[in-house]
Amino acid sequence: MLRSDIIDIAKELHKENARIYLTTNGYLLNKQIEICKYLKKLNISIHSLDNKKYKKITGTNVNVEEIVQTIKTIKRTYSNLDITIDVTLLKGINTDEDIDRFIELSKDFNIKIKFIELFLYSKDYWYEVEKVRSKLLDAGFIKTNEYVRKIKYEKEGAQVYIAKCFCNLKENTGASGKYCNMYNDLFISPDGKIQLCRLQKKEIDILQELKSRNENGLLKKLNNAYELLGEKCPINGGKIWK
Repeated sequence: MLRSDIIDIAKELHKENARIYLTTNGYLLNKQIEICKYLKKLNISIHSLDNKKYKKITGTNVNVEEIVQTIKTIKRTYSNLDITIDVTLLKGINTDEDIDRFIELSKDFNIKIKFIELFLYSKDYWYEVEKVRSKLLDAGFIKTNEYVRKIKYEKEGAQVYIAKCFCNLKENTGASGKYCNMYNDLFISPDGKIQLCRLQKKEIDILQELKSRNENGLLKKLNNAYELLGEKCPINGGKIWK
């Protein structure tokens, strides 16, 4: 959203029938709101509705309520746009009344909420996202679908998802590498590298293939990346820490 020509870029991509997905913290979205007419999906990361907690998590001073109001405006103006608020849960910071407030927001305005389990860098802040389940059931939500690592709950049009950290799936115990190879995604960094594993320095550089539009070379590296997913997985019993 920092680019002054971001709307023009989206417009040109839209002309080529591109499916455009935008993930943002929403801070500058009100200044570029027109981009929403070209989007297929909009994900907005808001990890707390409390300004002080938000700053503690992100290190930035923002008025969260202004971002929420922008989301409501977008929902009214672009009613067909798929909008989700992403909330990464950190134990002891945004796992108490914050969860309840986000659930109420979903119910009141039919905005999708996705509670995300923290990647396992620190046991101190890791919060098992499935603990949200009881709050959803108490609020009258029912489970309507279950994916590999994501569970969907609904109530009268409102939708809430709980998404487990892929590396911590309990079903993964003992076969984490195979599981990763079957179901994980490829992540590409801003400098054109496929990151195969966040726990290991395993990357495949595809920048030159992208710049030169070398389709055969790119396809070869993509196939190689899929083959390497999950290789020598360092996870022990589904947990990184001992």
